[in-house]
Amino acid sequence: MTLREDRSYTVDVTSELGCKGSGKVNLSIKRQESINVPTAFSPNGDGKNEVLLPVLNDIGSIRYFRIFNRWGQLVFFTRQLNTGWDGSFKGEMAAPGAYVWEIEGVSTKGKVISKKGAVMLMQ
Repeated sequence: MTLREDRSYTVDVTSELGCKGSGKVNLSIKRQESINVPTAFSPNGDGKNEVLLPVLNDIGSIRYFRIFNRWGQLVFFTRQLNTGWDGSFKGEMAAPGAYVWEIEGVSTKGKVISKKGAVMLMQ
């Protein structure tokens, strides 16, 4: 069984002798806060993987999501949840290649999560 949300189950049993009993079980999902960023995206207008968007699990806020080109120049910055990079820089499509990202978020329980990595912009 795969649980996607907390659930309560009630079990009613009857023995062969007619004795009855009932019990309730509460199952809770332990949510693990996490931030993941895809390793590639392709903002080429085909409607697939157009925006580099972090995958957030139980994250309440983003302190920063930054993307740098190979010369260390900042090409994208946001503090907004659910806002990603469309592959543009100064109004033009950025060159295909490797970019470095940094992200820091705060979980819904106040835990700070910082990550760094690289992404390939493909066209």
